Amino acid sequence: MHDDVDKDVYDDNTFYPKLIQDLESARGLVLIQSPYLAINRIERLREPMVKLIRRGVRVCTFVRLPDNWNSPNIQAQEEMARIRGDARVLQDMGVHVNLRPHKHEKVLTIDDHLLYDGSLNTFSQNRSSERMTRFPVRYKAIAAIKSLELYRCDQCTAQRPLTAFHDDDELLQQYIGRQVCKQRKLLSLSQCLLGKIAGVPEKTIVELEKGTRNIEVKTLIRVCRVLGLELMLADWFLTPVIQRFIDKPLKH
Repeated sequence: MHDDVDKDVYDDNTFYPKLIQDLESARGLVLIQSPYLAINRIERLREPMVKLIRRGVRVCTFVRLPDNWNSPNIQAQEEMARIRGDARVLQDMGVHVNLRPHKHEKVLTIDDHLLYDGSLNTFSQNRSSERMTRFPVRYKAIAAIKSLELYRCDQCTAQRPLTAFHDDDELLQQYIGRQVCKQRKLLSLSQCLLGKIAGVPEKTIVELEKGTRNIEVKTLIRVCRVLGLELMLADWFLTPVIQRFIDKPLKH
């Protein structure tokens, strides 16, 4: 069976100019699995990475953790020191770096519409005959994110997990509960008073804030209305951008 989707193949010379052009179209999230790092290539990508992050786009990368990462062998320790040093350079730019065992695939996704897949390490490629295939196809990008679990960035999960890819609905319930609790305290409202104003039992507010109750949408709307919160639906890949504005303190 032939794959009739649009695709283009890039080599070491043509990949990076096209990638940098594509990165300019990123709206919310860039996910990069580059098993290996090299400081020279990282530095050559510094400007586009910094531009992305300044625009509010989140960049998460997944790097291979060597099998002997905790070995007392001097050579293994030196290799881990180098990897951590290169990772810190990316982290200083604002990139989320995840060290993972058994990572071999080389992929990159931009939002939900573009996938690069091939044999070229984005953050270490240097003068070899490796290739990257560019697929401007949503279902291929989503499939890569799911199969490689690129939605499981440690820092992102700690802030707010991408619930579009998690089967556990409680993650979203707990997040909503934390936001409701945070806003209620900001307004100096007790759980009892919030319940009275919204017309719901105090027990419902308690369970909502704990993330243990699956309440009706209309009840959540009433609670949010009292708290001055607006419910909205957005593309999953815009979550990091939206979260950035929610968490950013107002300047007076």
